[in-house]
Formats: sequence, structure tokens, C-alpha cells
Amino acid sequence: MSKNTIAPHVELHPHTIKHMKNGHPWVIKDSFTEKFPKRSPLIIGLNHKKEGQFLFINDPGHSSIKARLWKSGELCKRDCREFWVECEKRIKKSFKYRLNTTFIEIRDNFYLVFGEGDSLPGLFVQKLGHKILIQYYSEFWGLYETKLLPILVAVYRDLFDITPETQFFIQERVSSKKINFKIFNLKKYKILDLK
Repeated sequence: MSKNTIAPHVELHPHTIKHMKNGHPWVIKDSFTEKFPKRSPLIIGLNHKKEGQFLFINDPGHSSIKARLWKSGELCKRDCREFWVECEKRIKKSFKYRLNTTFIEIRDNFYLVFGEGDSLPGLFVQKLGHKILIQYYSEFWGLYETKLLPILVAVYRDLFDITPETQFFIQERVSSKKINFKIFNLKKYKILDLK
């Protein structure tokens, strides 16, 4: 996504709008989603009055979830320049929330990010001792991992100690693809396939 990314508008099924207003985080495959653009990373969902109410991460490769809610309300604009700034804020909030719980003192394995529960749809991050497992359940995160990974590492570094044993693993769990593991080399900021 470039700084001038424009999110195209898509029409949503009336039932989808109803479910979104009730807190559902996904747009499920229906006759309306067949018209969603395949190459746009973000889309703005419209109601029947053609008003933009929802900003979504587009997920055309998923078999049933076609879009994941990023933001709702009247502030959804066509200009998506603030996406990565907002993403970093959400990651920080999620990590800090875990730091402020008591189980962190007795456990070394826990989620730092829990997808839709932390307003980071399709993204899960687990701390497993010195290993950090980043899981993508949406193709979007894999497409933009060169933007995502430096944010995750920087936020982690601000809140936790990075030791020589610290390793970041990436697992793609997109429904249309085979599960794929990679390692993120911290010294070179390079992604290496694990085979």
C-alpha cells in the first residue's frame, strides 16, 4: 500500500451490515462479495444509500471470509494513509495489555496479539519463551509483512528483552494455501524459508 492508497467502495448485503453493526468482524462469502475487487488490500463497505461505514482488510483468497473489519463509523475515508500508524497503535495496545496482567509473571507462553479480539483481524502473535510465533490467517499480512515485521519487532523490543535466543517465526495459515513456516532474521531483517 502506497501513501496514496485509495480504498475502493463495495456494496454490502443488508444482512452483512446488520451483522457488522452487531459486532460481527467478518464479511462472509455471498453474492455481493463476488463483486469485491481481487487486488485491493483495503475496501470500504457501503450500505444501500452508498454511504461508507466500514473499512475492511480485503481477503479474496479465503474460502469463506471475504473481508475482515478494520474500522467502522463515519470516519472511514477513501484515503488509507493512516493504516500502518493505526496498526502500530493497535499492536502496542495489545502488547501492553498483556504486560499489565498478572499471568505474565508466572507464564512464559501467551498471546501478545489475538486477532479480531485485539482489533488486528487475522493476525496472531504468541510468545513461547524466547520464540515469537507470528501467524497470518489472512493473505493481507503476508503481502505486507515487510511493513508489519519491523513494527512488531520494534514494539516487542520496547517492551521485552531481545536476547541472542530470541527468534521470530512466521506461520501462514491462509485457508487456500498450505501452511508455510519462515523465520525472520533480526540481524539482517530478512525472511528465510524453513523447509
